[in-house]
This record gives sequence, structure tokens and C-alpha cells, in this order.
Amino acid sequence: MAQRRERWVAVLAVAVAMQLPVLLWVVEDAAITYAFARNWVEGHGIVAFPGTERVEGYSNPLWMLIQAVLIGLGGNPFVLEPVLGLVLGLATVVVVWHWGRDAGGEGLGWAAAAVVALSAQHAIWSQGGLENGLFSLLLALGGWRLTRGDDVGVPLAFLGLALTRPEGIAYGALAGVLSLWTAGSARRALQRVGWWALCFGVPFAVYQGVRYRYFAYALPMTFYAKIGERAFEVLAFEGRAWEQIRTFVIACGIAPFLVLLPMGVAGVQGRRAVAGAVWAGLLALALIPVVQGVGQLRAALLVGLFTTLPLLALGDRRRHAQLICAAWLWFGLLFWLRSGGDWMRGYRFAAMVVVPGALLLGTAAAELYVEIRARASEIWARRVAGVAGLGFAIGQIVALVVFCSRYDVSPYDIGERVQHYEYLARKVDLDRRLMVADADMGGLMWWGGPEILVARDTRGLVDVPFGIHGYRGKVVTEELGWRTKPDFAHTHGSGGVAMRRFERRGEFLTVPGYPPGEIETHEAQIVRRSLFLGKPRIDSGVRAYFVDDDLVVVTALYGVGVPSPEVAVGSGLFVEVGMNSPAKQDFRVLAFLHRDGRVWQSWDLPPAHGWLAPSQWRRLEVFHGAFSLPLPSELPLGTYDLGFVVSTPDGVPLRPVEALQAEIPQQPVFARGEVHVAGVVQVVGAEQVAQATAQDLDESLDLLAADRCGAAEQAWHRARHHRPRAHAWRSRTRQQLAPYAAACWARLAGGDRRGEALLQRVDDVQRARWWWVTSEPVWGVGSLLADEAWQRGMAARGEADHAAAYKWFTAAVEADPSRSWARRYAEEARAARWEEGRATKAGKRSPAASP
Repeated sequence: MAQRRERWVAVLAVAVAMQLPVLLWVVEDAAITYAFARNWVEGHGIVAFPGTERVEGYSNPLWMLIQAVLIGLGGNPFVLEPVLGLVLGLATVVVVWHWGRDAGGEGLGWAAAAVVALSAQHAIWSQGGLENGLFSLLLALGGWRLTRGDDVGVPLAFLGLALTRPEGIAYGALAGVLSLWTAGSARRALQRVGWWALCFGVPFAVYQGVRYRYFAYALPMTFYAKIGERAFEVLAFEGRAWEQIRTFVIACGIAPFLVLLPMGVAGVQGRRAVAGAVWAGLLALALIPVVQGVGQLRAALLVGLFTTLPLLALGDRRRHAQLICAAWLWFGLLFWLRSGGDWMRGYRFAAMVVVPGALLLGTAAAELYVEIRARASEIWARRVAGVAGLGFAIGQIVALVVFCSRYDVSPYDIGERVQHYEYLARKVDLDRRLMVADADMGGLMWWGGPEILVARDTRGLVDVPFGIHGYRGKVVTEELGWRTKPDFAHTHGSGGVAMRRFERRGEFLTVPGYPPGEIETHEAQIVRRSLFLGKPRIDSGVRAYFVDDDLVVVTALYGVGVPSPEVAVGSGLFVEVGMNSPAKQDFRVLAFLHRDGRVWQSWDLPPAHGWLAPSQWRRLEVFHGAFSLPLPSELPLGTYDLGFVVSTPDGVPLRPVEALQAEIPQQPVFARGEVHVAGVVQVVGAEQVAQATAQDLDESLDLLAADRCGAAEQAWHRARHHRPRAHAWRSRTRQQLAPYAAACWARLAGGDRRGEALLQRVDDVQRARWWWVTSEPVWGVGSLLADEAWQRGMAARGEADHAAAYKWFTAAVEADPSRSWARRYAEEARAARWEEGRATKAGKRSPAASP
């Protein structure tokens, strides 16, 4: 008893030690599940972002349910996940010991438990925040109960496995076949069929029916996005999947131990051992690149070997556990290949087969130990076991250290990107929920929340159009060029290739990246050009033209506005400045605040925020500069003039030659060539600022009550610009205004819906939802609009008018994002419309038929 206790302490201590280096690590994709769970608990539905469409952007429903329960109880998944992962990892070790003991004695139990405890993949992926730890535990539990002949426990365990990951169905199917095969009698087999139907089939069918009705697609969107119509290139030995498998075998020190697999299945004695030795020799031949250029042959040999591996245990009733483990290894290999590899480091797909692999390696180790002890001595058996165990441990520790040297992207990294998006929004004065195009959904979903942003997922994991059709040109053009037009985008990978087409056309501009760490800067951030460059927007009438020594007009101040002139000392001043560059020459602009001949503050106003040089602007393009400028705390109360100085990039002042509603002073107070706009800033006390702000807010509320929603939003903008740098106050006040603004737009959405006017009403209800995403009146109006759009879409669908069907089904899901079937029919209509277009083009290219 004491010896067993000591062994347990040692094994569990090793398992804990292996997980400690990754205890606080969370992979980015884990936050996708967390965000879906949080949105569900908060009443938004199972959606990626509050107020958006239903999409099954996760493939681990049981894990999501667990997270929802924890969040509903007030837990933070980022805090609880290390503990939960550690518990699941240790529990798997314990269950594997019980399984091994029942399958072949305590020696097998300890050997298999030690392999799991030492496994780098088990340690890494018990942590990380994903469902792998739960998957391993349920797989071990199902295998153990299968060995014990538990008619109820087996289907229940594999029901949990199938709800943890989709491929769990296949693992369960293999276990079900073995369960029936080992029943012993037709009556017992019939009983097991009944239990499988009751404990697995019925609840799983009910779940599938509910989710199909809710999401409208037979499989999670992750399947369509990652696999879809991709060919199963099982023999592509140079592809990513095979490369990952080969690298895993070498980098994790697994290669020398693969020869134990056939021993674990067939045993170490008799004819089966000879067959296992032949299997091991062929495996070595397939793994060692003796001859170059035979990759397909090597791939075919490896697949064939793992396909035949379970056959080594056929006919031996004592090795049913080893048979099912060999079958699971075979399926794990096929799944890895079918998935085309994984983008994450740490060989996540290998973690799925740690449990069956451990049982087979443990079987081989236990039986070899007995054989060596019988043929040599106990000492030699221990020496061989020690050397082999040390070699396996070193390989796993090295693999863990290598992984820890550079973790995968975490949600915290993407949280910095969310902050960068907010920074960019303040630069261009966007006061609404942002629309971004990105690929790293976990952090965006979790940190973006219901107010900050909505993201179009360029990988398609949580975005139906991109998930169904892929990130090809037509989808990009229609979704990001016509309909949504994101404000900002992150352009790595395949999504970046497509978004660069907009950048080449000048619709988006690359801006400086953000620092995710102390060393590297995360680049590939782009901003929609029309947010700050385009037609003139300021109607103040202020104009000022500046020329160089050759009398060439270098730039014009195309309007100057201070929409909220009453500001307080020590706060901020919001200034709008239009800039134009007729000669397409670079320049600098300085602004200054002066009174009674004294300059109190000056600021640099970089044209286009320094993102695009004026020499690269289009000829008639005007930069709309929105600047929130800090004010000093010692500023006296009173009225101030706003001055501007324009210079060349190296600081040589340009000369103003004409000014409208502005003054060119004879004696400069700041620098040669300055222009003054008189009396546009009023520095007042805090009480007066509060009074001016309250007046603008009251005006906004009055306009909302009068259904003048657009004018009310302008009054709100004036209110917030009295305190342009008080971000917390602005967020709090906007929340107070949101119900009234949403109700205003909802009333407009209930207006004329005849013909194409319905589309405008859909825009109105979307505007309302951007103000208050949970407003019941807004969702009520949206549901009515969706009903009408749905009817029009169904009529067009019946007439095979695919363009009209796409338009109206899309309008239905935009009016009411919960209409997942409208989204499905819209995508079917879109695909049919594309097909019609291709057929029409092909017909035009083909020669006319002869009469």
C-alpha cells in the first residue's frame, strides 16, 4: 500500500511539473469559446458578437457549455482555466492507470499512467484553454468502461466525447463496434444496442436537431472554413499535415518508441510478435528517407501500416483494449491528415491520441519488463526500463521547453490590437461601434464586447459568407467592398492577400502597427481611406491658401471648425481642420492658441495623421483632420484665437496669400506666415462646460423625441466634444443616451416599407441596434421587417430569381440577425447567382451556333 502511494505521488508530481510551465498560457482560439459562452449567458444568444448573426463558430459544444456554467456562476474563464486544465490532466492520468490495470495488470497501469504524465502534448493541451484535456479524459474513461463491460458508462462517455469534438463520433463508433463484437451473445449484443440508442443515439439526435434548427447548417462553421471542399490529399507527403507529423515524431523524441507500438498491440511472444517486428521494420523504412522522391510511396506505406495495426490484436480476447487503441491511433492519423495540419504550435492533434498511444506503449513496456526479468534478471529489467524511461522523459521535456520558448498567440496579444483599433478610432473621431476585418477572433470577441467593435472573420470560423465560400475575390468584394466596408483591418495571411487588392486601389492605407511585446511591432494594420480623406466636410467657410517661393499653392486650409468652443482648463480642445494639397507637395501644419499677443499652447497637426504624405493624396482630396488637443492647466479664462502655421517638411514657413473668414496678421505672434481664426475658442470654468454639455445633450434628447435622429446624433457629437479627452465620461453618457437614440431609429424603421424602401428601413433598424444592441423594441421592429423580407425572398427563390432572393434574404438577416435560415438561403442564392454569371460569360465567349 505504501509503495502504491509513493508511486502515485511520483506520477502525479511529474504530471503537475509538466503542466506548470504552461499553467498561465491560453491559446487565442480558446477565447472564441469563452466569448460564445459569455454572450449566451448574457442573453445575446450563441453569437460571436452581441447583436450579430447566429453562427456555430466553435466545435466543442460541451466545453462551451461548461464555460457558460462557470461564467454564469460568476467565474472568469481565464482565472479558472489553469485549475480546470490541471484537474482534467491529472484525472486523465488516474483513469488511464485504472484502464491499464484492468486491461493488463498494475504494471501496465503504472507504465501507461507514466507515459501520459510525461507527455508534453498532454501537458500543453490540458492547459491552453481548449477542450483537449476534457477530450482525453472522456476518451480514457470510455476505454476503461469498455474494458470493464459497462453497458451504460461506455455510451455516456462517448456521448460526452462526441459533444466535445465532432470527431468524437468516430471514436465512439469504433468503440461501439468493439462493444457489440465482444458481447458474447446475441441477447447481450441486443441489450448493448438498446443502451447505445438510449444513452447515445437519442440525446445526440435531439441535440443535432436543436442545433440544426438554430444555426441552419449541418456542421459547425469551423468545418466549412477549415476543410469545406478541400481534397483529402492523404498521399501529399510534402504537405503541411505530413510535415507536422514527421516533425512531431522527431522533435518530441517519439521516433525510437514507435517500434513499441506493434509490441503493444501484438505482444512480445509468438507469431504475433514476429508480425509486429515486420510491422516495425516497415515503419522504420517509411520514416527514414533512404530514397528521395518517393514521398507518396512512403505516405501510402504509413497509412497502410496504421490501418493494419489493429489486425495484430485480432483473435486475442485479452487484447481488446489494445485493439481499440490501435484503431483510435489509425483514426487520429487520418484526422490529422484530413484536417491538413494545424496552425497552432505544440502539435495539438497529437494530444488527441496520447491516451491510446500511452496504453500501447505501456503495454509494450510492461510486457518487455516481464520478459527481460524472466530471461535475464530483475536488475537488467530495471536498467532497461530506467534507460528507456529517461530517454522518453528527456524528449518530452525538451519538446516542452522548446514550446515554452515561444508560445502561440494568446487572447491578451489580440487585446492589444483591440486597444489599437480604439486608438485609431479616436484618431479619426469615430464614436460608434467599429467594424473591422480580422482573422484572430478569440481576442476580438472577448475584448471587443458589445460596444467596442464587430469583426468580420476573414478565416470564416465565425462568419458564414467567408466560411461557406472561402476568402476568394467575389466574397471579399461583396462583403467588404460593397456592404460592410470595414473601418480597419488586419491583413496577415490569405485574408491579407485579398484585402491588399483594396489597398492597391487606394481604398485602404497601411498605418503603423502596435507593440505586442518589448521587441517586435505587430504590423499589417490598414485603415479605410474615406474615414479621413475625401470630399470637404467642414462648412465653416474658413479658407487659407499657402504658397512657396515660386508662388505655387502648396496647400489650403479647407475649413476650420471648433464644434464645441466651450472648453475647460486642463481638459481638451477638439478642432477640425480640412487640408488640401493642390500641388501634391508635402507640408507640415502647426496650430497654436493665443490671446493678447501671447501664445499659450501649440500643437503639431500632422497631415493625414502621418499615415500618407500629402504628395500622395489625390488632387481634389481633402484631409479631414479631427484632433483632440490637450490644454494646459494654467490657461486663463476667456476667448482665444486659433492660429495656424504651414511650412515645408524641413520647417521653412510657407506664405499665406489669401484667407477667407480668417486673418493674415502683419506682425506674427508665433511664426512667420501664420493665419488667425478669431474668437473660436472659449475657455470657461468647469460649471460652464457642464452647462454647455447639458444643453447639447438636452437638444439631442429633444431631437430624438421629434424623430430627427440624424440631427440628434450631431447634437450628441457637440456634447462630447466639450470634453474630447474624457473617454470614460463619454462612454458612460453614451450609454445613458443609447435607449432614446435606439428608439428614435426604431420608429423610423417602422415607416414606409413599399418596394425598395424596405432596404432603407433595414438600415434604420441596424442603426438603432448599433446604439443599443439589446433593445427589445428594436428587435421587435427588426423581426417585422425580417418577416416581410423573408416573404419576398421566398417568392424570389420560388421563381429562381437568385439575385432578388439574395437581396431579400440578406435584408432579412440584417433586420433580424437571429434568422439563420435566411442567411443560409442568401448564401445558396449567392452561389447560384455566381453560377448564372459564369454560364452567361461562357455563353458570350462561345461562338454562335450555325443555323
